[in-house]
Amino acid sequence: MDHRPFGHTDLTISPLALGTARFGWRTSAAEAAAILDLYRSQGGNLVETSAVWCRDPENAVLFAAPGEHLVGRWLAQDPERRRGLVLAGRVFLGARLCAAADFAVRVRANCEASLQRLNTEYFDLLQIEWREDFGPIERLLEALRPLVRQSRVLRLGAAGFPAWRVATANAVAQQATLPVLQTVQAAFSLLDPRPFEREYAELCVEQRLAFLARAPLAASTLAQHVDAPPRDLRWAALLPSTHQLSVRERLAWVAQRRGATLAQTELAWVLSHPAVATAVVHATSAGQLAEWMQGATGHLSREEQMLLRHPWTPAPTGPSSFAPAPEHVLATAPG
Repeated sequence: MDHRPFGHTDLTISPLALGTARFGWRTSAAEAAAILDLYRSQGGNLVETSAVWCRDPENAVLFAAPGEHLVGRWLAQDPERRRGLVLAGRVFLGARLCAAADFAVRVRANCEASLQRLNTEYFDLLQIEWREDFGPIERLLEALRPLVRQSRVLRLGAAGFPAWRVATANAVAQQATLPVLQTVQAAFSLLDPRPFEREYAELCVEQRLAFLARAPLAASTLAQHVDAPPRDLRWAALLPSTHQLSVRERLAWVAQRRGATLAQTELAWVLSHPAVATAVVHATSAGQLAEWMQGATGHLSREEQMLLRHPWTPAPTGPSSFAPAPEHVLATAPG
């Protein structure tokens, strides 16, 4: 896989990032190691771990296990594996932690515990998952500042933050000489691209923030067989069934034209957006990852991009990144 710029950081990353949240739950330790080996052998270099940070760091192991442990075990088997790897932690802050008077001390203790489980000295990127009860954003940034200064965390990112919160956080950080957020992670898929285009696309381009597309396959809602029941009703309920079918039919037509699977074509579409730095996928087998990685190397033509974008109305805040397809393209396609 060819690497691409990662926002305004000095990193270049692979178009697919490997999420490990299912390691140990839906993926055995042996299969997790096989997935990591395959990912690295094919040029993948961004591995995302997930954990819940608690008021009592020793309890966080209940929520971090087994993902962090399995990645840490894999790294410990060969010190060379850490070289060139971008290790991105994504953490959820527990309610009791956010309410703690010694919030900053406990955040740093949780970070040290995660690094110990991962058998590494630092996070290349630490992404904080949004929650309503953070309190003032500067409180969070101040708690993380010592970790950045000590190079335990090299870069900070936001996950699931409303776009305006990211902009506000960085404005506050620049005024108070606090660490800024350099990346944003949020949902973006062919099934429903509109929230990303309305909220994040312009912000990421203007501030040169690296965007990590979460759930780029939308729980395989489009990639599964047309007559199959939805695997995840949260995604299936996003759109009217007529729209969903229209998008799926167009996806199938483009995939057949390219000789690719539906999932490969979906990923190629997500990665064709100029604001997307990488798409985070959670493979449960090496075979599944191998299929998806082929999609990351494919490039859709401009006409194919527009054809898949056609069922959606351009975002009201401005022109869509994917304009409606011209009539001569639509005339040859289903729907």
